[in-house]
Amino acid sequence: MTPQVAILIDGGYFLKRLPSIRPYDGNDRAKHALHCLNSLVNGHLEKLNKTYCLENYWAMLYRVFYYDAHPFQENARLPISNKNINFGSTPQAEFRQKLFSGIRNKRKFALRLGHVLREGKWQLHPNSLRALLQQERDVADLTDDDFRMDFRQKGVDMRIGMDITSLALKQQVDTIVLVSGDSDFIAVAKLARREGVEFVLDPMWWGVPADLLEHIDGKWSGLRHHKHDAEEDEQLENLD
Repeated sequence: MTPQVAILIDGGYFLKRLPSIRPYDGNDRAKHALHCLNSLVNGHLEKLNKTYCLENYWAMLYRVFYYDAHPFQENARLPISNKNINFGSTPQAEFRQKLFSGIRNKRKFALRLGHVLREGKWQLHPNSLRALLQQERDVADLTDDDFRMDFRQKGVDMRIGMDITSLALKQQVDTIVLVSGDSDFIAVAKLARREGVEFVLDPMWWGVPADLLEHIDGKWSGLRHHKHDAEEDEQLENLD
């Protein structure tokens, strides 16, 4: 029987780490992120296939689960100009929606969305605050761009934990690859391993807490630091 692999991707973590691994190329940002998702998945299946030696290693893929949150949709007043802003129509929100639409149309990809809550009011960016404290800027020089709204995702980690638990207890897969670096998943990593499921962590070339390392079966990054050659690019595009 062909071994089955589930790849679970913390979308917020993926998008935060992506610029340092595969910088945005200036074209379609959502298309760039989707291509990098393909590349990441391909990298993990290729790595695992060094053990299984299948002719078509994509046959191992049970499903890719992508976790994120619906963009915040409410209105607010900007802190300096006092202009109204609709967070649902910002470039970041439009990028997220376009990315989600692309994921929905990809074979064997499942989208799991939580929601975003606004916590508190506008906050000064750390770099802007540091410039003020070091007297490199004056308060009068501040603009709307020096502030950010404090948001928090709800329900994302819970969905990841529930899916890992379900996959392990139902013995639906042989290997779970988690793209994240969060110690909050120690409990479900331990559960999966107790159920005989191999648990691999992909921190996307970032450090991993020692307490999490203790409870995984392997750590590597599926997304390489260089651009794919033309042949691999074409191969990955055909998987959509």
